[in-house]
Amino acid sequence: MRLAPLLLLLAAHPLAAQFRLPKPRVPNPLDRAATSGPRAPTYDDRVLEITQPRITAFLRGLQAERQARPGLEAGYKQNADDRAAAQVAIRRRGDQAAQVNGCMMAAAGMDTVAERKLSERVRAAEDRGDEATVARLRDSVMNAAMADGGRRALAMAQAYQPCLAQFNAASSAVPAPPPEPGLPLADSLHVLGAQAAGLTPDQYTLMQERVLGYLNSDEDQLRRGRGWAFSAGELDVLHAHKRELQPYQTMLADH
Repeated sequence: MRLAPLLLLLAAHPLAAQFRLPKPRVPNPLDRAATSGPRAPTYDDRVLEITQPRITAFLRGLQAERQARPGLEAGYKQNADDRAAAQVAIRRRGDQAAQVNGCMMAAAGMDTVAERKLSERVRAAEDRGDEATVARLRDSVMNAAMADGGRRALAMAQAYQPCLAQFNAASSAVPAPPPEPGLPLADSLHVLGAQAAGLTPDQYTLMQERVLGYLNSDEDQLRRGRGWAFSAGELDVLHAHKRELQPYQTMLADH
């Protein structure tokens, strides 16, 4: 009856205590993220893989932007100054046109003094009741107007010549305003840099964003798959050119 003590022993201890099965270990997601490698990005016709030739071309584009900026800034400023000067000249031309009108009015009134004196003589004769003198004066005025109409018109045209010459000189001095640039300065620099890098503007923009993301991040965290998505090969290329890229970090942030 040796089985009795064994049965009593089994009854005294639960089954879980008799058979110690290994407890499954649930992996910590943080541990998994910490030990995983870089996250591979998805490449397409806009997001290009950062390779050695492409980073060299990208640096060429950044250098082209930096070199062209002073000249373009000066050109944009000159354009703005020229357009402002043209607007001032146009307003001044309006003032000069008013002056020319005054000149022509003065020229048109060159016989006004004589006409006023004649009117005074007619009025004086009327006040005296000298109808014969009034009729004679009026007839003389009418006859002079009929006889000298052409000569007076010629005299008026000659009197207008200085006024017209003044207006023509003012008109020729007004420069035509230059056209406003089709792109803002920053966009022009961006297009220039993209062309120098051999990339489309969209490709150049996204590479700028990714390179800036790399420069602003902890590379060790990137290699652990945290933050921006870079392949291991891209991180190696960026690391190799980090010192060349860092001087452009502020310029990239301003884009």
